[in-house]
Amino acid sequence: MAPIKSLASLSSLIIAGLLGLLAYSGWEAYQLWGSAQFNRALAQIDTLSVDDHTNPALIAAKANWYDRQGNITEALRLYNQILPRTQGQLRAYMAYNLGSLYLREAAKYWNRSGVWAYSRVQTLLGLARQYLREAVRLDPANQDARYHLEYALRITLPPREREASKWHGTKASVFATMPGIPKGGP
Repeated sequence: MAPIKSLASLSSLIIAGLLGLLAYSGWEAYQLWGSAQFNRALAQIDTLSVDDHTNPALIAAKANWYDRQGNITEALRLYNQILPRTQGQLRAYMAYNLGSLYLREAAKYWNRSGVWAYSRVQTLLGLARQYLREAVRLDPANQDARYHLEYALRITLPPREREASKWHGTKASVFATMPGIPKGGP
């Protein structure tokens, strides 16, 4: 009787093990299928249509593709669209890309227009600093983000030139014209 009981428990243990292996194999097959779908979408990134249900990593790849094609406006729109939905390493990557893109745009406008683009360059530099700080905060080991942040922080535009004053008096005349203080005060 005891050998039959041990044989039954052994066979149920083997069956449980086989069912576990079957479930694990099914999970791995599902993961491979998902990876194949992702890779297929990456291969055709130029035709990818973006909606609310698109994988954020694919949207980041599409934004990167737009950046490489020179469509900066669309790249910025996609990066800013998905940044709030991302977490972890992908968020650090997105913040770094946004900061670098804003820094490049600031340099482009400054080199093309100089002082005439002062306000725009200041705004772009501020955005670049903000996103690069976030990238460094999320991933302190990212040396590129640290370098770009240091570079962005060191850029200081010359102060805007003020209009020349039209006052042609002297120092004594300023004090003498103040009411209530004879001869200009102290």
